[in-house]
Amino acid sequence: MIRVLGAAKSPLLSECVLHAHDCWEVILNLSGEGMETVDGEEAPFYAGSVTVCPPFAPHNKRCEAGAHWQDVYFRFEDGGFALGRRRFSDNSDHAMAQLMDMLQSACARRVPDGRFPAALGEAVCALLHEWDEHDPPADALVEQLKSEISRRFTDPEFTPREAMAALGYCEDYLRRRFRRATGQTLTEYLTALRLNHARMLIEQNESASMPVREIALLSGFYDAAYFSRVFRRETGLSPRDYLQKRECDKRS
Repeated sequence: MIRVLGAAKSPLLSECVLHAHDCWEVILNLSGEGMETVDGEEAPFYAGSVTVCPPFAPHNKRCEAGAHWQDVYFRFEDGGFALGRRRFSDNSDHAMAQLMDMLQSACARRVPDGRFPAALGEAVCALLHEWDEHDPPADALVEQLKSEISRRFTDPEFTPREAMAALGYCEDYLRRRFRRATGQTLTEYLTALRLNHARMLIEQNESASMPVREIALLSGFYDAAYFSRVFRRETGLSPRDYLQKRECDKRS
């Protein structure tokens, strides 16, 4: 059984200096966002992110000037504890948040025999092991999101939130993983798919018989005027001018 050393909620902070502990520390970020470093590896943190710091691993956190974060942390000793990864995200049921909240309360009450905090600490560790073993790697999650968006992008009512809901992870976590892997936001990726499809329809519509509003709708845009603005922003031409230019290029 693990030995619980303590659990507490931090005040609102904007920076935490580099430090280390001679024990394990699990940190759940409750609010705010910024960058954190663990043993020289830097990554973003956000509401719902979970960081595991091994013994003697230097770590710190910081956010932009004027911004703040708050987290709850749990420290324990266990010579046999090991994970393949150091960073996770709480699930859609907020299981980690519930466990950490109970653990913090139990430690604050100084439960006499310590069995309840220990049991909660074991539950936290078990949840981390489950995520470490079964959570798909970042690329797998990103590919699932791409696949779902590609399957439904022509539906004007479809939004990236629907694709994220199907995976059961924190939305902010998925957004960040997607952007780190692709360099685009989910909305940018969806819009690019719709615009590429619109270009294909325009190029196939050589007789200009298909109205712009129909091309917009078939590409996932309800509003033809909005579609035209987005199309011009990306190509420098309106949909109609794009078709005319293509026809001129073919004749020349």
